[in-house]
Amino acid sequence: MQATTDLSWIPALHVRFHLGVDGVSLPLIVLTALLTFLCALYSEKRLPGGQTRDGAPGAPGAPDGSRPSAQAFAGLFLLLEVGMLATFAVLDLLLFFLAFEIVLIPMYFLIARWGSGAKVPAANRFILYTLLGSAVMLLGFLLVGSKAGTFDMQAL
Repeated sequence: MQATTDLSWIPALHVRFHLGVDGVSLPLIVLTALLTFLCALYSEKRLPGGQTRDGAPGAPGAPDGSRPSAQAFAGLFLLLEVGMLATFAVLDLLLFFLAFEIVLIPMYFLIARWGSGAKVPAANRFILYTLLGSAVMLLGFLLVGSKAGTFDMQAL
């Protein structure tokens, strides 16, 4: 494990802020960063809210003329990238769970606001299925951590 950071985060639960990169996570982090960059370039050409780069109207906005904010899109997109990169770099089960959940929040809003087709029902199904899976994953992590006495992936 290289480039590690290991700090006490929640001492009462023996949870640590433990990050690191190894031979498996490094290619995944690089690929995630590259794909996020390419998605950002694509989004630059086709701004959120239905307006193309040259200012010509694209898809119609809401009846009141309001359009989704490009700043909100960029903020959610960057929060999504933080969660994805953290998911591959964490070495603590509870911190992994937190990083995984951080990905779900911006994904819901990106799908619901800037998706296509039946975007709100799709976003609702996405959050329902992933939260149910997350609840089972959290229970499994808590069981493993309580039996082993630690949430540190390297110690496990």
